[in-house]
Amino acid sequence: MSSAADEFDITAPLPLDETVVLEASAGTGKTWTIAALCTRYLADGHAVLAQLLVVTFNRTAAHDLRTTIRARLVDAVASLDEVIATGITSSEHPVDRMFADEPERAPERRARLYTALGDFDAATIATIHGFCDDAAAHLGVLGDGSPRTDFVERLDDLADEVAADFYVRRFGNDPNPSFTPQRAFAIARAVAASDAEVDSEVDSQGRELDEVRFARSVREEVRRRQRIRGIHTHDDKIRFLVDTVTDKDAGHRAVVRLRQLHRIVLVDEFQDTDDRQWTILHRAFGAREHTDPPPATLVLIGDPKQSIYGFRGGDIHAYLRATRAADRTLTLTTNHRSDASLVDALAHLLQDLSLGSDEIRVHPVRARRKGSRLRIADADMTGPLRIRSVPKTRHDFTIKPMILNDVVEDIGRMLNVTTVMEQATETATGDDGRSLSPGDIAILVQSNADADAYCAALIKQGIPAVHAGATNVFTSEAGHIWEQLLSACEQPNSRTVRRLALTPIIGMSFADLVSADDDTVNALATRVRTWSQMASNSIADLSQALDAHGVTARLLTTLGGDRLVTDLQHIGQLLHAAQRRHRLGIAGVRHWLALQRDAGAEASRRLETDADAVQIFTVHRAKGLQFPVVYAPTLWSGWQPPHKEGDPITYLGERGRRLHVTAQGESQPLRRHSQDENAQLLRIAYVAMTRAQSHLVLHWAASAKKGSTPDASRAPLHRMLLAEEGRTPERVRPRRPEELSRVQHPGIHCAELPHVLAESADPRPVERPELSVRRWQRQLDTGWRRSSYSSLTQDVHGPGQPSELTEPSIEHADALLDDPAPSDGTIDARPASAEASDVSATINTVSPEAVSPMADLPRGPAFGTLVHAVLEDFDPAAPDLLAELTRHCEHWAMRLPSLGVEPEELAASLLPVVETPLGPVADDLRLRDIPAHDRLPELDFEMPLAGGQHATAARPGIRLGDIADLLEDHLPADDPLVDYPAHLRAPGLCEQELRGFLTGSIDAVLRVGSPQRFLVVDYKTNWLLPPTDPGPLLLRHHTMPIMAQSMIHAHYPLQALLYSVALHRFLRWRLTDYRPDHSLGGVAYLFVRGMGGEATPVIDGARCGVFTWHPPASMIEELSDRIDVTEQSRSTDAAGGKTR
Repeated sequence: MSSAADEFDITAPLPLDETVVLEASAGTGKTWTIAALCTRYLADGHAVLAQLLVVTFNRTAAHDLRTTIRARLVDAVASLDEVIATGITSSEHPVDRMFADEPERAPERRARLYTALGDFDAATIATIHGFCDDAAAHLGVLGDGSPRTDFVERLDDLADEVAADFYVRRFGNDPNPSFTPQRAFAIARAVAASDAEVDSEVDSQGRELDEVRFARSVREEVRRRQRIRGIHTHDDKIRFLVDTVTDKDAGHRAVVRLRQLHRIVLVDEFQDTDDRQWTILHRAFGAREHTDPPPATLVLIGDPKQSIYGFRGGDIHAYLRATRAADRTLTLTTNHRSDASLVDALAHLLQDLSLGSDEIRVHPVRARRKGSRLRIADADMTGPLRIRSVPKTRHDFTIKPMILNDVVEDIGRMLNVTTVMEQATETATGDDGRSLSPGDIAILVQSNADADAYCAALIKQGIPAVHAGATNVFTSEAGHIWEQLLSACEQPNSRTVRRLALTPIIGMSFADLVSADDDTVNALATRVRTWSQMASNSIADLSQALDAHGVTARLLTTLGGDRLVTDLQHIGQLLHAAQRRHRLGIAGVRHWLALQRDAGAEASRRLETDADAVQIFTVHRAKGLQFPVVYAPTLWSGWQPPHKEGDPITYLGERGRRLHVTAQGESQPLRRHSQDENAQLLRIAYVAMTRAQSHLVLHWAASAKKGSTPDASRAPLHRMLLAEEGRTPERVRPRRPEELSRVQHPGIHCAELPHVLAESADPRPVERPELSVRRWQRQLDTGWRRSSYSSLTQDVHGPGQPSELTEPSIEHADALLDDPAPSDGTIDARPASAEASDVSATINTVSPEAVSPMADLPRGPAFGTLVHAVLEDFDPAAPDLLAELTRHCEHWAMRLPSLGVEPEELAASLLPVVETPLGPVADDLRLRDIPAHDRLPELDFEMPLAGGQHATAARPGIRLGDIADLLEDHLPADDPLVDYPAHLRAPGLCEQELRGFLTGSIDAVLRVGSPQRFLVVDYKTNWLLPPTDPGPLLLRHHTMPIMAQSMIHAHYPLQALLYSVALHRFLRWRLTDYRPDHSLGGVAYLFVRGMGGEATPVIDGARCGVFTWHPPASMIEELSDRIDVTEQSRSTDAAGGKTR
């Protein structure tokens, strides 16, 4: 694909306004390159941090990238400080040295990078799914899908439900169904998990097979029930964004918005992409059909040789198509990971190999490190790459045990004869360095079962080892033990108790159980009944009881006991959390555990020890890691998880990825699927071999058996060794490695295992430090917390009483009306069953004595949640607004707790709300007048307080009493909330300190007027009828004085202030011409029960139901600075004193 002439140079002119593929190889520094590119793009002014998008494969990688990029910016600023002060830099980084060659540009580059560091939270460094979430939030109604749907990891439960319904409907009365229920469930799960098009298959009469029709019907029904239940998966996020950017109507507007948001886009691990992800990236940022704005800079970084996640949907063919469509391809050619001696040996072994495609080849790379960092005293173990072959044997089942024993013995010898040097050297001389330790060694295997076997064998020989991959704890041995324990606790009968006795919890052998007398069994049953009572109350109590009975102490004395104890305790904590969260009894806890085991829920196992130990991974888990010494003992095997004949498979067809639901025999889809799997085996081998920094040990063996038994003819190691002219065959007849030209190299050493392995050599003893008890010597900062408006005011609202339920004590409202309407002018404005025309007539004749449209609707937080959801989602541009509101009311009424409210009734009561003018702060616009692109619903925020994560007791935060002082200093005497400071000084409230983080969510931010102003909006469903008033609730119960009393009583002014600070920071980060006194438009608290439509009465200049307040911008700025002391240093630009 690439050549040396296309080599990438970080100091060369940057790619701009084009799509570039940056092809890496293992160890060539993808992360280093991304951080360096970000530094250059930001320093040279091609983008500000908010316009930078970095996309990677998973959350861990995103976190690591964020840390690395920030550290690179910090180092670059420090280097530029040196250049500004002295004209030179001590940094060895090529970007820093390039910057030092242009000292006249150092101040501007330093200023840009310093600004980027201050705004680093504005950077979008995320997974593809995180980017899709972010894009959907910015696109608003341009995007498909509701932002309020609930996320689920998998759709297996829903797929099973639909499969059962459809199968019974189709075959319930058929004595000879055309396929089994098991096949039905397998098909349903496959179509629910994949968007691949289902192949059309016909029978001998040309009729489409039942399975195919079943698959399509199930997929359609699963999608329908998803929409109804409001659930989505990761795939749905991608599907929604694909539909948006490819939509013939909204697609162009979506592309324009995304290109305005992100001018520089870097995609890491791009070899793991798929067609849909590439469609999003290409259409949004690379396609030239849209030239206003022009294409963004799109840099795709990946190594196709490491594309090994096909089972997760990764499609190497999508990568290849993207490469062909790119403007150009560059390569990274310097290996920063491995010693030169190992790089040279691997280059000879893998020279120009194709790894599943002629476009995926192993190209030579240069090693940055010369020589080797290992010094091995045993001549038989020298050479950076060793291939140890198993002698020919008549019994293939002995191969794996022979290799396992050899690995254990070889590691023991390595630990005794190897020294690790700090720097690579080309000679074996020198006395410095340290002894090789178990933690320097990794074993990379095919499966978790292999990993467990190697771990146990090493521990048995006294060599510390740990299965370090993130395997699922629920499916471990501990998960099975907890299942037996909970079954016995749920029904402590003879059968369940005896089964429990055979687990490590009790530890009886089968012989012990058979010979046990009645007293022993009865005593055990009594103990289990006691445990049952504990488990009913708390799984944590049961776990403590197990410890009290010595279970933990006994297990720790057994081989592998620390692993088992760690898993048992881990699952116990997860069960306890689930029991508390869902209020489960024993049966419920057991059912929850069964669901986690069946669904393959991700709960990564914890390490059982943090001691220096040999680390054992599956190859997939080891990707991205590196170790001084690596053993890859399973590459001789071509084993893959067996495919059950007839189960659905995915494969790459002529028209993209396809789903074949009846894969049987030697069909073309099955052959294509097998070819994809064989190609991936080669890439898995490449990943395994390139994890080593200094020393790699491979094992070779010949086995001719197929099926579930390892098949050496398709093993990646054999196919690599026998490749000719760069062509890697699908199958080979294994030949002994020492006979092959690819191993004829000074750095490759071949040796045969002895026919009978000698007793394992005693490993070098591992020094174990003497344990001591750590003393508690620091003070806990009990003032640090994650606060919200609700948590700050919960004490004054009362326990469990949210502010929405607060009913302030308000005197009769008649006294607050200067000119109440006559009683005979009262009009019932409740449009419960009115048609749209009737509603409009009601609105046009409303009076202060009119009954609230929501007078008969429920009260309480559940109703408030329903109203909020509808007002956040509705489209104000809908031609039939009542129908639009009804549609959303129907949607949310199905998903939220039943309130007995008819969607039509609720929609009719909300229509006056969206028709009511919002007053001067919004230029008298109504909610329906403000288009979706000028409304930002649910603006979530998290603000640091007194230094955020760096806050300490020595850095006190502002107290709520200080905010009261601030209000008194700034509010004029005629402000409607001028009395609020006295309430904020209430005991139990004023003493609260703001230190840590403040979180919240603004119901909506509206953009209005010209020049643009931004308005904080909050919807309130409070019931303001005085307690002494028999009712009904009238519009005149929502005048400005009454609403002001309600605001003060519920401490809404505090909420409004904090939300205004959040908006202030949000706008400051995103508006280049931001001026608080012009851009901050105030707040509008909409008491929706008092909003009667266009003609809602205006009393003393204020419209009923609409409480508006314009806190001074200077007060918002000062509060923002005082809330977080770091703001004071950040608010003034060091270069020019410009307010940020």
